[in-house]
Amino acid sequence: MKKIILYSLLLVIAVSAFSQTTKTAIPQLSKADYFQKSKNQRKVAQIIIFSGAATSLIGLAFPQGPLTSDYIYFWGLDASSYKNDGLKTTLVLSGLGVMLSSIPFFIVSSKNKRKALMLSLKNETAPIIYKKDLVAKSIPSVSIKLSL
Repeated sequence: MKKIILYSLLLVIAVSAFSQTTKTAIPQLSKADYFQKSKNQRKVAQIIIFSGAATSLIGLAFPQGPLTSDYIYFWGLDASSYKNDGLKTTLVLSGLGVMLSSIPFFIVSSKNKRKALMLSLKNETAPIIYKKDLVAKSIPSVSIKLSL
């Protein structure tokens, strides 16, 4: 019984010693940080979409190669196959897939830009009592636009 209690106590101490802390503060980003983040994400999205378009265009411009089999189906459909058909199809479809993968980056970029436009720092005047007089003093403040 003593061994079970000792081992369970040792296990609890070991688990609590190497656990993650949950009380870390999330850093608040400023307007400039959100704009920079949006700009970087938009640049990444543009690079991804242009590389996908280039891959698709390379697949379309790739030569067909020699004819490997020639079949004619009903209704005049041509089912001829060429040597590089698989490579061309792979390049075009992978380029389209890469282009589709840029969509989330554009979405997140626009969300961060919207957050940056909602935040602004400005000095507002606030009435303060100073030596029995009401004085308007400038106080830095953060304003947030909320859409309803």
